Amino acid sequence: MHFIKKASLSAIAIATLSVFPQIANAKPPGSARIPDSSASCESAIASVKSSLVQRGYFIPWKSARRSITPQVVFDNNGIRNYFYDYPTERTQILTFRLSGDGTRLYQGLMSSPQLMATMSAQIMASCDRVGLVEFAHWHEGYVPVGYFPDRTARTFTWTDLDENSPHQRWIKTSNGSRITHQWGYYFSP
Repeated sequence: MHFIKKASLSAIAIATLSVFPQIANAKPPGSARIPDSSASCESAIASVKSSLVQRGYFIPWKSARRSITPQVVFDNNGIRNYFYDYPTERTQILTFRLSGDGTRLYQGLMSSPQLMATMSAQIMASCDRVGLVEFAHWHEGYVPVGYFPDRTARTFTWTDLDENSPHQRWIKTSNGSRITHQWGYYFSP
């Protein structure tokens, strides 16, 4: 009986140890490897935009009070103004201002960090200045996906505004104070 217990424990230990390499090599959710690409930046953006259109996330939308038109917007200053420890060679933000059914957006794309990371990696592979891709809901909220030096695109971690947070810094400016976030973290109301 004692031999059977030892044999069972040994089998469990071996099975557990054989899983560790798989766990160690697994990508975290919301992370995608940035592939090599020969596509132009414009064609990579067009490809992602087309995929978003096909899924119903980037289509003209009429709400009760107004019409929403989807947009692709570049920003050359946001990373420097709102983040620290960012990749200095990639300071451009590309924002997809999404439109379409709000419930579908939140239950679909906005709750799929892996899909957003994969789409962002495709863009970052061809757009060598893009460090951040944002998927912004037409009404409120957004999810940023950033470039990391290990050639991965990762969704950022949401953090509450807290002056004691290790992932935030308050900066004094001529217009008062503003918060900056450590690269990989963000706040969205």
